[in-house]
Amino acid sequence: MGIQIYWFTQEGCSGCEEQKTIIEEVAGHFGLPIREIDISYKPEYVRKYQLTMTPTILIVVHGQEKIRFEKIISSRDLEDAIWPYL
Repeated sequence: MGIQIYWFTQEGCSGCEEQKTIIEEVAGHFGLPIREIDISYKPEYVRKYQLTMTPTILIVVHGQEKIRFEKIISSRDLEDAIWPYL
């Protein structure tokens, strides 16, 4: 399959807490791994992925970023983003 969800969070991000249930539900539905990265502890990812806010979600297919969300998104929007790559 080659699809991964990269989920960037940080301490004190209320939107990250809100997004957690949604991302876990969708990833579980499709059987996809979530790579949660707290940029408070791994600041090098801010530059590597040109992050401007959290939560940020990347849909990565075979190592390439395909879709980026820089906000809280619904389960429907996340599912619709993933579906074409299955």
